Amino acid sequence: MEKIILLFVGVLVLGVTGMNAQERDTTLMKGGREGVAALAEPSSHYTKDMVQITAMDIPASLRSKLQGSRYKGWENATFYRSQNYEGYVVEMKDGEKIKTFRFDGNGRPIPDHE
Repeated sequence: MEKIILLFVGVLVLGVTGMNAQERDTTLMKGGREGVAALAEPSSHYTKDMVQITAMDIPASLRSKLQGSRYKGWENATFYRSQNYEGYVVEMKDGEKIKTFRFDGNGRPIPDHE
């Protein structure tokens, strides 16, 4: 009788473990849409070790790049720079969305690798 109970408990544990291993992790999913993961705070990833600055603090090379039509509304954006001045992040609100642009220390855009 003990062998049957142990066998039953073993099968039950394996079944529960197998079911849990197949569940999706939805902690980073936004809006309940499956397959599209989004960070809760867009700035948390890019700006982890950065300092928030004002538009007046950005270098002229970056300021001239932001004049392009792609960066319309940059004047009201949130700016961050790396502590060693090797990179900048510009976050602009577009309605409910936040657009994040990264630049190197010379103001050249850094493409996203997502």
